[in-house]
Amino acid sequence: MRNKQATRYMIALGAVVSSQSVWASGIVPSSAVIPIVLGQQALRKPESRPVLLPSTPVSKNTAPLPVAPTRYKVRSGDSLEIKIMGRPELTQSMTVAPDGTIIYPYVGEVAVAGDSVMQIISKLKIGLKRQFENPQPIVSVLKRQMGEVSILGPVKEPGKKELGDDWRVLNLIAEAGGMTVERTEFVTIRLVRRGGQVTFNVDPVQLLGSGDPNLNYLLEDGDLLVIQERDKNETMVQVLGEVGKPGYVVAPRDGSPLAALAAAGGSSSKAALSRASIRRGSGGTPIPVDLTNPDRLPQSLQLGPGDTLVIPANVSQVFLAGSGVIKPGMVELPDKIQPTIYWAIQQAGGTTQEADLKNASITRLAPNGAPITEKIDLEKVMKNRTAQGKDAEVAARLNRMLMPGDILEIPTKRRRSGGFRLGFNELALGLSTFLMLRQAGN
Repeated sequence: MRNKQATRYMIALGAVVSSQSVWASGIVPSSAVIPIVLGQQALRKPESRPVLLPSTPVSKNTAPLPVAPTRYKVRSGDSLEIKIMGRPELTQSMTVAPDGTIIYPYVGEVAVAGDSVMQIISKLKIGLKRQFENPQPIVSVLKRQMGEVSILGPVKEPGKKELGDDWRVLNLIAEAGGMTVERTEFVTIRLVRRGGQVTFNVDPVQLLGSGDPNLNYLLEDGDLLVIQERDKNETMVQVLGEVGKPGYVVAPRDGSPLAALAAAGGSSSKAALSRASIRRGSGGTPIPVDLTNPDRLPQSLQLGPGDTLVIPANVSQVFLAGSGVIKPGMVELPDKIQPTIYWAIQQAGGTTQEADLKNASITRLAPNGAPITEKIDLEKVMKNRTAQGKDAEVAARLNRMLMPGDILEIPTKRRRSGGFRLGFNELALGLSTFLMLRQAGN
């Protein structure tokens, strides 16, 4: 009698040892339990070794990480079919219980959730060996409860997705329609697992550029992929001032200020490109840059993330007064243009038929702010602007360059003007402009 009891204990002990060795060879979730079969009862012992996943990607200088097998892992709610070769009476179909277990004849309760088919077969063999010699179980998954994974961030279709077979990070990104960012190096990617207990940090350039298998992790049920755009100070530049669309644009790959300007809609008609400036970071000292000659831009004036490109407005102005011009008023001076009298008249729409060109005048503000008026015969300018010889020399001398703040007054023959008196309002505007320019120069 005592020998029979001893024999039973030895058989149970052998089953336990064999079970432990089989489970130790597989990849076991931290929540899994090991059944210890004693007769028809199954007791559970918590697994003492939690499965630890790497928190950072594999370096090229280290050995590759062990990759989880791609076989399907059984879940609660799955339908299984179990057959034993040569014993059709033991064929059974069953559903995995909510606690992740099944009950099978001669084995009892077995925890299968999170196991592959091969791992379940190994467990069944251990229990069946007590009754049968060399049992050969066959396990099939008849119906699966598909898991869910989620993706958040700049993708076309964020949210929950049904987990496909052998899905990896790139499969999930593709299922979400791909990323909507222009530059993938300006995002961060994190794979969050087990409610935040484990986080994989993924380099988007290596993942999306080369499909690095060490970064293209195999997904598990409940995984969350978080894609975040980096701070604008790390990826964008600001373009402000006289541009089509002021604001943030993606930092140019080559650091070209002109590329940033084009991305912001280009410059407006009032832009003073020769007086542009670059500010490094926030609160940096403006660095002057002349964008009218891109071939001469030094390498040190390249734009980087966090920089600001400012395109100021051209505030230089001249004024046309009197009834002898079609559109009297302010004329803005384009950047790097030396305006002549003839050019200013063209900008004002030309002269009227009643214009008294012989009695025109230019009023210019002296350094002390006092107006100085000079008479000028514009008839010779207009008559001889295409002439040659001496007449051309006279016209060129009279067609002098205008200065910011000048007032060109052209009266009419019916009502002549005495100097700048008919252009008093224009003179006041010119004086304001002069004072503003002089203050800016200081």
